[in-house]
Amino acid sequence: MSLSFTHEFSHSRFNGKVEIPTGLFINNEWASPKGDGARTIDIVNPATGQLITSIPEGLPADVELALDAAHNAFNSTWGLNCPGYERGKYLIKIAELIEREIDKLASIESLDSGKAFMRAKMGDVTTAANVFRYYGGWADKIHGKVIEQSIDKLAYTRHEPVGVCGQIIPWNFPLVMFSFKVAPALATGCTVVIKPSELTPLSAMYMTKLFKEAGLPAGVVNVVVGYGPTVGNALTSNPRVDKVAFTGSTAVGRKVMEAASKSNLKSVTLELGGKSANIVFEDANFKEAVRNAAHAIYFNHGQNCCAGSRLFVQRGIYDEFARKLIEVARQIKVGDPFDPSTYQGPQISQIQYDRIMNYIESGKQAGAKVLTGGERHGKAGYFIEPTIFSDVTSDMKIVREEIFGPVVVMTPFDTEEEVIAAANDTKYGLASGVFTSDLARAHRVAARLKAGTVWVNCYNDFHAQIPFGGFKESGIGRELGEYALDNYMEVKAVQINLGKSCPLPVPSRRLMVKTINIAQCAYRITSIVISTFSPYMLNPQAWNWKGKAGWAGLCGLVIFWIFFRLPETADLTYLEIDQLFERRVSARNFRAEGRELVAEAREKQVADGGRLVQTLEKADGAGQFSHIGYKGTVEIPTGIFINNEWLAPEGHHGRTIDVVNPATEQVITAVPEGSPADVELAVDAAHNAFNTTWGPQCPGFERGKYLIKIAELMERDIDQLASIEALDNGKSFMIAKLVDVTAAASVFRYYGGWADKIHGKVIEQSNDKLAYTRHEPIGVCGQIIPWNFPLALFSFKVAPALATGCTVVLKPSELTPLSAMYMTKLLKESGLPAGVVNVVVGYGPTVGNALTTNPRIDKVAFTGSTAVGRKVMEAASKSNLKSVQLELGGKGANIIFDDANFNEAVKYAAQGIFFNHGQNCCAGSRLFVQRGIYDAFAQKFTEVARKIKVGDPFDPSTYQGPQVSQTQYNRIMSYVESGKQEGAKVLTGGERHGKTGYYIEPTIFGDVSSNMKIVREEIFGPVVVMTPFDTEEEVIAAANDTKYGLSSGIFTSDLTRAHRVAARLNTGTVWVNCFNDMHAQIPFGGFKESGFGRDLGEYALDNYTVVKAVQINLGTSCPLPVEL
Repeated sequence: MSLSFTHEFSHSRFNGKVEIPTGLFINNEWASPKGDGARTIDIVNPATGQLITSIPEGLPADVELALDAAHNAFNSTWGLNCPGYERGKYLIKIAELIEREIDKLASIESLDSGKAFMRAKMGDVTTAANVFRYYGGWADKIHGKVIEQSIDKLAYTRHEPVGVCGQIIPWNFPLVMFSFKVAPALATGCTVVIKPSELTPLSAMYMTKLFKEAGLPAGVVNVVVGYGPTVGNALTSNPRVDKVAFTGSTAVGRKVMEAASKSNLKSVTLELGGKSANIVFEDANFKEAVRNAAHAIYFNHGQNCCAGSRLFVQRGIYDEFARKLIEVARQIKVGDPFDPSTYQGPQISQIQYDRIMNYIESGKQAGAKVLTGGERHGKAGYFIEPTIFSDVTSDMKIVREEIFGPVVVMTPFDTEEEVIAAANDTKYGLASGVFTSDLARAHRVAARLKAGTVWVNCYNDFHAQIPFGGFKESGIGRELGEYALDNYMEVKAVQINLGKSCPLPVPSRRLMVKTINIAQCAYRITSIVISTFSPYMLNPQAWNWKGKAGWAGLCGLVIFWIFFRLPETADLTYLEIDQLFERRVSARNFRAEGRELVAEAREKQVADGGRLVQTLEKADGAGQFSHIGYKGTVEIPTGIFINNEWLAPEGHHGRTIDVVNPATEQVITAVPEGSPADVELAVDAAHNAFNTTWGPQCPGFERGKYLIKIAELMERDIDQLASIEALDNGKSFMIAKLVDVTAAASVFRYYGGWADKIHGKVIEQSNDKLAYTRHEPIGVCGQIIPWNFPLALFSFKVAPALATGCTVVLKPSELTPLSAMYMTKLLKESGLPAGVVNVVVGYGPTVGNALTTNPRIDKVAFTGSTAVGRKVMEAASKSNLKSVQLELGGKGANIIFDDANFNEAVKYAAQGIFFNHGQNCCAGSRLFVQRGIYDAFAQKFTEVARKIKVGDPFDPSTYQGPQVSQTQYNRIMSYVESGKQEGAKVLTGGERHGKTGYYIEPTIFGDVSSNMKIVREEIFGPVVVMTPFDTEEEVIAAANDTKYGLSSGIFTSDLTRAHRVAARLNTGTVWVNCFNDMHAQIPFGGFKESGFGRDLGEYALDNYTVVKAVQINLGTSCPLPVEL
């Protein structure tokens, strides 16, 4: 089979032969498809219906070969191995070659897509060259950020190429879409496997000649022509494709997103369908508005996703406007694409022609009036007359569905409010137009239209620097401009410890208790001092307070020293000490009375299941805490929180969820079980708030004040919140207080500071055009958080959403809902308007599913397992294509080089895995230690693990509490048993701790192999596997040998190695000489199957904003070649 064909063009603008490669372009070579099928695809000229040529049909096996080439290029000659300025030179060279070949490329575009040659030359090919040149300029300007943290920490982000990208482009703008996809991908360092449409592949195939001539390294761009169900599906479902970018119909976009969810959770950019509104006010420049209205719909034969197919004209000028638009439509030349006077060519295919004609017939049958057109044009080719419908109603198919042809529906309107509501009454949100001379109205209406692009006094005006993409079901992500670079990059946060010691508490228990109890016991000791020694001191009434305090403090220290020197008190808990103080035991009588009282306390502790804390009473959701950090009653609302009220579940079904204390296995309380009906009520409240008291109606500085107030209330109630976290989650109270609650408050405060700093960009265009972007709140957000960090993740999700102006319906874990429910009290106390945050407690298959599938939810943010993350993404694809952010599982690698600070590395390795009981998605569960120190490290690491206090979360010496549930306990123990069965060596742990509660000993495995379950799968418990390594190359390969990519750690004293290895680890966070170090300003999220999108930092704001590009014509005339 020949791998090229030659076509001879002979028209007024170009005469000559053009040779076009027809083979599959893989690794800079044109090849026949793999296999013996020898199937071909016929390429038809839509202007004549005649065959142009036949080309080889690619198959999934060819996609595999293309991916081999793309991966090899990414890891050798491209990606991080090719500097940005070098990539830029290739892109600019490609732009120059496109401009050199402009007549040939325009001729090819006209031949197989049917568009007018002059439009192809001045529009499509010129734009494609501009796009390659524009991104050539960006290639060496892709920078991360240096983030202020503290004097002893350095943090920065790297914006790295996502990897190998699968790209699928449509038939309506073959060359333009090729540039929109390929150019930003190459600029960022990605490699590409692209599938052009099987209807219009010729310009993409010609481009392969230019790539090779430009010297682009082999494998950087690969082109496989084939059908969607074969080649397209092979790209979207292939786990070796790191990202998919698709332009096409909304129906196929759903399939693309679903396939990505079921494979490797690759990130997806979708530019989909539209049903755009074009609004003409009566003060508009009449003639320009008429010409632009025609240009908006008949440009590219109406085969344009952003076509102005719904035309709204103010009633005062409606009749005259309709008359003039009919005149213009009838003047438009429909015919041969190579005729210089042609404006509208044929539809792309017989199928598309039939589809459009069916819509026209549907309009006629529904009672709409055909003002002009509505019929076939000519006898050959797929030509349709420019068509205008009037007398339409909003429920007609021709009004609601995308026709993708030269058909417009006209509707009169009276008021601004009326037309905005009508314009937004569609599932699409790609583009819109506004024609008015009123400055205030132009900007006001542009702000309220739910569309990714708003043209003011112009239409179909595209530029490389201005972003393009949709709201709602018109897609996800942006093409063009600086924004498009984000589609092809992963953000990696690198945090470097410059000397701060590990916070892991590994000294003896006695020393630990002494240290923690000093501050907590001060008031008790002082009272003992005064009551015991005052008979032997001068009259206390004669002292001033400073003298009294001095004596009390001095004597207190003496008694404190004596108290802890006694064998009977060496390992007392604070509560036991507190009981002795309550009984007013004097120093003189302690030896006589103390032993008896301690024995009583110990007996009571055993009777209470190993803890001395009252649980919440089931009757009213209030309970009495009595522990080292807090003594008092805490009332926790247990109703479903909707519209600032606590409600019984809809339907009053009476079902409840038992909340269990994992330390005792006892029920704390029962909370009402929410249902999908409750989600509907919550979504109602959230929509109402977004459209009235929040969103664009509440200025950023006001939103910021609410967020900061919430932070202040959390800090005020820090002990109550920490107690609640320890109670239903099992984490150490002290860690909950100093880490979880403190971090959550800092996150609300951080985003309070961001709320009035969310800005768009003003984009240079030309003297007669103004362009700017608006970063608008995406709308109502569904948020689902897990049980391991209930309060912290509440803040991670809610705070940035509120800062941007979004409203929220949140589902906390049914295992640990109490802190989220307590937060509803603080939200209401802060004065947050009703409906802004709504909390529905329930199960994943009911409440969670209702959130992910609800078409009135605009965005879903989920933190949890990778398995459930797939379901979330799939549900979003099958509903309203809502934007999805996923923070999922991990199998973090922690790498210890032999030049590391040995003792600090040991402590951080322990903290890396045993923090939060190992229930941490970024846990350092794979520990790699360089062979020269491996044995000594294993010995010391084992010693540290054995010193870690496992037990009562309210005991101040406890570091590791229980696992969250019986199910989680069983899951972890099954992994431990699996490791033993597969031959791994248990260095320590591996057993249950105690008899009550879901406790597991800190566990270390040695002698593991890379294929063991405990090495490959996320355990989510206090279990670590140790592996020796020799070289840097070896350990980088081993660390990256996982489907996850959430976090990793490096311990070394070598400056060069630290940064070099950090750059090569495929994880969203790299800690250097530290671990588990999270801060509000530093982004957190994963590579690969650990998710996409980022929590925290400025980056998280992108999850909750959608970019709208507004372009305002300041005087340029419409390019439509007709006169009025």
